[in-house]
Amino acid sequence: MRGRARTQALALAGRGYSVVGSDLSTKEIERAHLEACLRILTVDFKVADMRTAHEEHGTGYDLVISCDNSVPHLLSDDDLLLAFQQFLECLRPGGGCLITVRDYDKKERGTNLVKHYGARAENGKRYVLFHVWDFASDHYDLSFFVIDRTPLRPDANCWLREREAARRRVLPAHLGRHQACEQVAVLARQNAAQKRTVAAVARWIAEAAVHL
Repeated sequence: MRGRARTQALALAGRGYSVVGSDLSTKEIERAHLEACLRILTVDFKVADMRTAHEEHGTGYDLVISCDNSVPHLLSDDDLLLAFQQFLECLRPGGGCLITVRDYDKKERGTNLVKHYGARAENGKRYVLFHVWDFASDHYDLSFFVIDRTPLRPDANCWLREREAARRRVLPAHLGRHQACEQVAVLARQNAAQKRTVAAVARWIAEAAVHL
């Protein structure tokens, strides 16, 4: 539920939906609670793993959303299949699942690939952020670097730190092409009304990213 995923939960809650959101990171959940309070929104945020979604959240949901490249954090077919099965068990009969991933088919492959992540200003400080990707077959290592304009010593102009490092799975943009996903293709089977609902949610998510 990091970053834009948190925005999705807040946007849907702001439109009157009953929303449950989860993330592995305690800090992300704390930030989500703060953002919800600032907007006077009620969202049931909790620390949880997508591979135990049904165990943590129960069943009966109209829609399960896992957007903005969340599932590539799972590195094996077994973990992917487990997560998708958990999503399915969370749904009411006829419910839907919306999953989005980065289109890796269009991404350059190699090592030391710098991906700019923009600039941020907080508490009077300016930060510049970027990723460095290193591809290795079906996986890639990602390091997240932060440049802080506040010097560590008088003769320094800025300092650099590595905020986090992770390995992620390279998934095709169309999840149905992935072997593990094909085994749970039922997640994508929706009637026309459900497709319109999912499309509406996707549109609201895109709109919310501009305003939140």
